[in-house]
Amino acid sequence: EAAPNSGKSKSKKSAKKPSKKAAKKKPTLRADSHSDAVLGLSWNSSFRNVLASASADHTVRVWDITTQKTQHILTHHDGKVQAVEWNPAEPTVLLSGGFDHKTCVVDVRAPDKAAMSWDVEADVECAVWNLGAPTTLLVSNERGAVLCLDTRMGGNSAPLWQLEAHEKATTSLSLCPGAPNLLVTCSTDKLVKLWDLSDNKPTLVTTNKPDVGAVFVAAFAPSVPYLVAC
Repeated sequence: EAAPNSGKSKSKKSAKKPSKKAAKKKPTLRADSHSDAVLGLSWNSSFRNVLASASADHTVRVWDITTQKTQHILTHHDGKVQAVEWNPAEPTVLLSGGFDHKTCVVDVRAPDKAAMSWDVEADVECAVWNLGAPTTLLVSNERGAVLCLDTRMGGNSAPLWQLEAHEKATTSLSLCPGAPNLLVTCSTDKLVKLWDLSDNKPTLVTTNKPDVGAVFVAAFAPSVPYLVAC
C-alpha cells in the first residue's frame, strides 16, 4: 500500500517578482494635454496664471494654471513646434517657431485668425522678441543663421538683417536685460558668441568655447544682467 499522506504539502514555486519595467506605470495624461513631447514653455509676464506650451504634436496650447485647463489650442504649424514666447509689451501676442521652417505671430484674443508667418528656410531652433524693440523678433535655425524680422512689415517680409552666426545649428538666443543691444548665441558647434546689434548692424564682440560639448542653451541672468550661463 502507498504510504499515508504525511500532511505536509509539497512546496510551491515562489511567485515571480514583478519586474521594475512592469511595475512602472505610464503617467495618465489629462484629456486636454499635448499628445507628444513638450518642447517649449513661456510664462506670461502680465498674466501670471497664463502659460504657453509648444509641442511635438504640432500645436501650441495656452493654459490657465489656476484652473489647469487649456484656454486655446493653436494649430498654425505643420510640424513640431520648438519655440514659444509671449511679447513683453503686448501680453496677448505670442511668438512661435517650428520644424515646418516657419516662425509665427498670433494674437490669442483672435486665435482663429490666420497667424502672421515667415519662412526661415530651415527648422526653427529658437525665437525671441527683441527687448529693445518689441515689434521685432529674432529667430535662429538649424543652419546656424539668425534673422531679425519686423512685424510691422507683415508676414513673409524680408528680414531687417540676417547673420550667419554659427557653422552648425544656432540652438539658443538671449538678449541682455541691461543692454538689449547685446545678444548671446550658442550652437552645437560647441561655441558661445556675444554680438552687438547696434544700428541693426550685428558685429561679433567675442567668442568663447566652454568645453562642455555641444551647447544647447545660453542665457543672460535676469537679475545680474552681464552674467551668462550655459
